[in-house]
Amino acid sequence: MLQAVEFRRRFLNLILLTWTIPPVFGLLFIIFIRILSPEQLIGILFTPLEPIYIVGWLLFALWYFPRYVRPIHAWLDDSGKVAVSTVLEIMRRFSLHYWGIFLVYLLLAPASVIISAVIYTDYVAQPVDWFRIHLVALIVSIIVGLPIFFQILDLFGRALRDIEFVRAHITVKTKVFLIGALVPLLIDTMIVQYYWTRTGFFSFETFVVWLFLELLAIGGSLIFVRSFAQSLAPLQSVINSRNVFGETGPPDLAPKSTDELGVLATGYHKLLEELRVRNDILALNNRLLRSVEESDNLGSLIDSVIKLGRDAASGDVVFLLLKDETEDQLIGVAQTNTGYDPAGHFRLSLDEASIAVWAYQKAESVAVNDSASDSRVSPRMREKFNVHAALASPLIADGKTIGVLMTISHDPEHRYSSREVTLLEGLAREAALAINTARLKEQRRQAEEAEAEREKQVRLLLDSTAEAIYGVDLEGICTFVNPACVQMLGYETEEDLLGKNMHDLIHHTLPDGKPYAKEDCLVRHATLAGESSHVDNEVHWRADGSSFPVEYWSHPIHRNNEIIGTVVTFFDISERKKAEAKLQDTQKMLQLVLDTIPVRVFWKNVESIYLGCNRLFAEDSGLRDPEKIVGKTDFDMGWKEQAELYRADDQNVMQAGIRKLNYEEPQTTLDGKQIWLETSKIPLTDQDGGVIGILGTYHDITDRKHAEEELANYREHLEELVAMRTAELEAVNKELESFSYSVSHDLRSPLRAIDGFSQTLLEEYADKLDADGHQYLDRVRKAAQRMGVLIDDMLKLSRVTRSEIKREMVDLSALGLQVVEELQKHEPQRQVNITVMPGIIAKGDRSLLQIVLENLLGNAWKYTGGVQPANIEFGTERLDNKTVYFVQDNGIGFDMQYANKLFTPFQRLHSSEEFPGTGIGLATVARIIARHNGRIWVEAEPNQGACFRFTLG
Repeated sequence: MLQAVEFRRRFLNLILLTWTIPPVFGLLFIIFIRILSPEQLIGILFTPLEPIYIVGWLLFALWYFPRYVRPIHAWLDDSGKVAVSTVLEIMRRFSLHYWGIFLVYLLLAPASVIISAVIYTDYVAQPVDWFRIHLVALIVSIIVGLPIFFQILDLFGRALRDIEFVRAHITVKTKVFLIGALVPLLIDTMIVQYYWTRTGFFSFETFVVWLFLELLAIGGSLIFVRSFAQSLAPLQSVINSRNVFGETGPPDLAPKSTDELGVLATGYHKLLEELRVRNDILALNNRLLRSVEESDNLGSLIDSVIKLGRDAASGDVVFLLLKDETEDQLIGVAQTNTGYDPAGHFRLSLDEASIAVWAYQKAESVAVNDSASDSRVSPRMREKFNVHAALASPLIADGKTIGVLMTISHDPEHRYSSREVTLLEGLAREAALAINTARLKEQRRQAEEAEAEREKQVRLLLDSTAEAIYGVDLEGICTFVNPACVQMLGYETEEDLLGKNMHDLIHHTLPDGKPYAKEDCLVRHATLAGESSHVDNEVHWRADGSSFPVEYWSHPIHRNNEIIGTVVTFFDISERKKAEAKLQDTQKMLQLVLDTIPVRVFWKNVESIYLGCNRLFAEDSGLRDPEKIVGKTDFDMGWKEQAELYRADDQNVMQAGIRKLNYEEPQTTLDGKQIWLETSKIPLTDQDGGVIGILGTYHDITDRKHAEEELANYREHLEELVAMRTAELEAVNKELESFSYSVSHDLRSPLRAIDGFSQTLLEEYADKLDADGHQYLDRVRKAAQRMGVLIDDMLKLSRVTRSEIKREMVDLSALGLQVVEELQKHEPQRQVNITVMPGIIAKGDRSLLQIVLENLLGNAWKYTGGVQPANIEFGTERLDNKTVYFVQDNGIGFDMQYANKLFTPFQRLHSSEEFPGTGIGLATVARIIARHNGRIWVEAEPNQGACFRFTLG
């Protein structure tokens, strides 16, 4: 491609030739055909007119055309300064500018020659001379201008070869026509001109002129041939190239002409470049596959991707970012010259501006060549990494974006090409699949390691726990056992139990000495039923034949939704049994003392089973003997309604280890009598502080409760009076609703009939009614319609009074703007200056407050109809340390002595002919404000406007 300076020099030379050769060639030809003599020609050249004409046009051409192609010169100097479309448009219109100016120059040139010859010499022009000299100008313009014009087009082709031509700027057919037909025709014309002047016979002089013209035509043809050769040069390079995709890249297929061959070269070059890019992508992918095979972990694979990124796109640093699955962030896990770090070298939030974030969210590649002017670039990352240009491509696997691969450049002049974008995209596609596969492998490996670790932890738990644990299959065969179980059962090793039937080993004899049958195994029954089981007191046998009491839990083992066995946990409760026996001995000693206490006393174990009570408690239960209480639960005592509550209460006290004193609870006696108890419960502990039961006391507070009930009845009587008044009010409201329905339904029907029949009379009997009849019917219709509006306003006022207020925070500024917008829609022709203060927030019923603003702003709009300019304002102010809302206008106003009528229904200060309305609106506003515990007042003067102020409680 030509440099900008070389292009400018060659272009100026061709323009200089265009405006210097024609006058020389034309003037000489004028002498040859004897339009002017040599003496006359010399005469006009030494006069001011002709030199000024020639030099003036030359200077104009040297000034105009360099300015016209200045965008092309700027593009050659820096392709980023001028758009390609601008350059192509300059080149496309050059033909029009060139031939337009050049032909004007040649068409005016004959006149300057003849006028100069007539003025400054003895030449006398004939009409035929004007024709002949203009014919000379036409011949010169074509013979001289065409070759130079094609030279300029070829110069454009060489200079703009890097631009993709999508259409021809001059066709090959045009060139062929000019070579094959036009040039010989012009030569024949020149010969005719020559013979026109001569005697008509073929002389040596005629031969010399003819030979000169032939040589001139051949020279022009050679220029055209050279132009063809330049057009064909890119395609010829493909033919001569043996290896289209060699290491040096595809052959030079940049277009060197602006005709169809140039467009064809552009397309062919683009195709070869795409094929080369695809080959490069395949090469990168092959290298990536080798890296996948050689990489033993995700980190080494990602480091290989970083290295391949340097080959895919030029730049200074390559980054690979992955999506954090736990947070909305991209993690920079690797970059050039820095190894893989799963914690990340930096993090990008998905809601901040960043090239990587943009590529991730859009799932598209993006190239930025000027980071300072692109809002998608993160200022933080630009400053941290000195980013001037950046290219990012998303990593997409299985339809999901998992990260971003990107490269940056520190060079301010760096530009990323479309080839680099395609290469990085291809690498990103394969890298995403490889990374996703590696991550899945890594997750599977971690899962296997976690499973092994869990098994290790389970084994450690089994080995270290003090509880005995064993597992059996559905036939009772032991599948695993822990050391505590081996030791507790009196065996030496786990092998003594594994593979043996556990039921036969530990259940061979029942506590009463009878043989233990397989169907007696509670563990087996629970397992087959798919349920867990808990037994508080069971006998297990040791290897030496001794037995001991145990408490055990069993849980079924599932695999693939099928029960395959049971895990059993048990521990020796011999010490607990001894403690319970000791507690029972203590209870007997205390029983005599407790029987003398006038308070009911009881105590239970940790399972809420009664271990004892005093005689008063036994008498309340109906059993009378404290011994009969022992071993029973609250469910056995007949207190079915309270039993579950008592048990839950006991467990809460024992688990929390905190006393619960003097709380009240109801109880139904065995004879169905309802009583109230005041109860206290404290946990019982052993010497080590462990909870072993609960002690409770209570006494009857039924009499006190009855007194409280009498007081409550008095209060309820008072509430009944309030309820009765409320019912009466509701009845009034219902009557009001019935009246509203009557107004809405029974009154509307006759009004619609009056309006409808009046309209029918006006339409069907118009010719039978005189002007007064028409006027009367119009007045009837208007009265009926006004009555309908009045009914609507009355219903609205009624609803406002009855509707329930739903308080919430309401943006009154937004509601005001909505009301103003509706007013402007109904009367768009009015010019009203409306000011709504922003940020007005109030607490109240949104729908009711909207009615307030509709009425107040609507009245302000209505009563400023005849004022210019009309001004309306809605805002707030502070009065007496309270927020006061106001709606102010500069309308017609009114006399304040009538202000007390404004908020009364049907009271109006202006007639309906002046201003339409029913007199209900302000009454509605007043009731809404009152329901919000506020007040409303007004200040006004005739023809000075009005200001309505209100508060909200």
